[in-house]
Parts: sequence; C-alpha cells; structure tokens
Amino acid sequence: MQLWKAVVMTLAFMSTDVGMTTAIYILSHLDRSLLEDIRHFNIFDSVLDLWAACLYRSCLLLGATIGVAKNSALGPRRLRASWTVIALVCLFVGIYTMVKLLLFSEVRKPVRDPWFWALFVWTYISLAASFLLWWLLSTVRPDAKALEPGTEAEAEGFPGEDRPPREQASGATLQKLLSYTKPDVAFLVAASFFLIVAALGETFLPYYTGRAIDGIVIQKSMEQFS
Repeated sequence: MQLWKAVVMTLAFMSTDVGMTTAIYILSHLDRSLLEDIRHFNIFDSVLDLWAACLYRSCLLLGATIGVAKNSALGPRRLRASWTVIALVCLFVGIYTMVKLLLFSEVRKPVRDPWFWALFVWTYISLAASFLLWWLLSTVRPDAKALEPGTEAEAEGFPGEDRPPREQASGATLQKLLSYTKPDVAFLVAASFFLIVAALGETFLPYYTGRAIDGIVIQKSMEQFS
C-alpha cells in the first residue's frame, strides 16, 4: 500500500466518523446542549460516552497516521507490533457499547429511539473500519529516501548504538512469542469477547432473577415482565 493512499483513506474515514457520530449525537439531544449534557451526564439516558469513544479512536488513528507519514520505515513496523493493543481497544469499546444498550433498556422499555440505534450500529461499523485502517497503515511500504542506513538497520531488527544488546534480545524474544499467536489472533479475540459477555451475563443474572422473584412472590404483579 502506498503511503498517500493509506493517509487519504484514513483521514477521510476519520472525518466521516467524527461528522456522523457528532450529527447523530446532536439529533438525539435536541433538548439540551453539550455543556448541559456534560454537567448533568446520566449513563442511562445519554450517549455522550459513545461520542467520546469516537473522539478517542479518531485520536488513535490520527496518531498512527502522523507516525507513518513522518517515518514510513519504522511507523508501519510499530503499528504491526501494536495490533494486540488496538484489538483490545476495539473489543473494549464494543463490549461497552453492548452494556450501554442494556443500561438504556432499563430506562426505556423497549428502546425505540432511532438515533440511539443509528449510533449503536455506526459504532460497531467504525470499530471494524478503525481496525482495518490500522492494518492498512501497517502495510505501507517505506520510500527509498526513508531507508537511511541507521533507520534501515533498526527497521530490520539489528541493535542500534543506543540500544543495549540485552534489551534487544528481550524485545526479540517477546516479539517471537507474540508471533506464535498471530495465526490464532481472530480466535483469541472472539474467545475474549464471548468470555467477557458471559461474565457480564453472570453479573446481571442475579439482578434480573431477584426482580423476577420479587414480582412473583412479593408484588404478585405481571407488570414486572412487560
């Protein structure tokens, strides 16, 4: 992938992501301003946190883009080394978005706000696109001018003058261990996702079980199940 193509695609998506998320956020909160939403933030009734998550992933992509544009020799290599980090960030935001849906459903039964559903779906689309663009930036090929003697040696993994041999060996060993998990990274991410979802289910299960018992035994009302 050429550098300018990857940079243009990433910047275009970032602009679309921030613009789309901001527009949905504004349309979903026409009755109050941003400052009022910040001062009186309610996690059960506000999507300010999802908008902040959009700004966070946009900052990550912007930093990755600047790093690759400034140093096309080492930038993509460092992005490849941080695939696990960006995967965990996307996984955490995706799980938080699902928890957000559960919290919204506690106040609004059922959730009929079309703007919330639009932001919910767009968040998952943007997370997948962010991970894809991160991978795209990591495949950028360095220019001939960027491969200076010192930079080329460092990019190939040779120890530099300012790096101790022991530290270089430790980094190479860790990188070799992480390389063994690359073929199964999709399975590991999926397993982590379902493990966290199962943990959340076990967390909320006693709460809903208690509400069901309370509605049957104490209140004797079927409204608890409507």
